[in-house]
Amino acid sequence: MNERIKQLSIEAGFPEWSNHAIEFELEKFAELIVQECADVCQNFGESGDGYTCSYEILEHFGVEE
Repeated sequence: MNERIKQLSIEAGFPEWSNHAIEFELEKFAELIVQECADVCQNFGESGDGYTCSYEILEHFGVEE
């Protein structure tokens, strides 16, 4: 599993599993979220405004700052 994904899953309260199937599913889930974030930024446009793109991602997933 990608080390950053593993670190974030631990921060979120997931246990460290030895079950590779669960690790694979968690990693795939994280990859899908990252891809959706990239899509939000790309769909927003290439204005180069990182703050606006960040805001759009937070808004897209319903995460409050």
